[in-house]
Amino acid sequence: MVRAVRTEDFDLAVFKDSLLMGVRVLKTYGYEKTCDKKMNNANLYICADIITGDTIYMFDPCGKVPSFIEINPDEGFAILTENIKTEIPDFVNILVPYAFKLPPHAKVVFSEITRLED
Repeated sequence: MVRAVRTEDFDLAVFKDSLLMGVRVLKTYGYEKTCDKKMNNANLYICADIITGDTIYMFDPCGKVPSFIEINPDEGFAILTENIKTEIPDFVNILVPYAFKLPPHAKVVFSEITRLED
């Protein structure tokens, strides 16, 4: 089900003096439909901060789900502070199951996922 999420209902995740946040991807909800002026579509990655265990909901607007997540979702991933979008839309469309709900005051970030390589 396509659901429009109002971004003002959530808290932006805070990155404390770091270039990246290491995360483990818990679940991916891809929505790769092309964006336009009226549609703000996003892939949703539900992630856990590998240091604190906090859940982070990462929206990747108008992006394509990288093949490396589909191939090996247990690899090390990160959210790079340089990739965090500061201008975010008022709402974003995600493709999720009917019963899916983001918890109140969820920590969200608009970025793309990065693969950590050795």
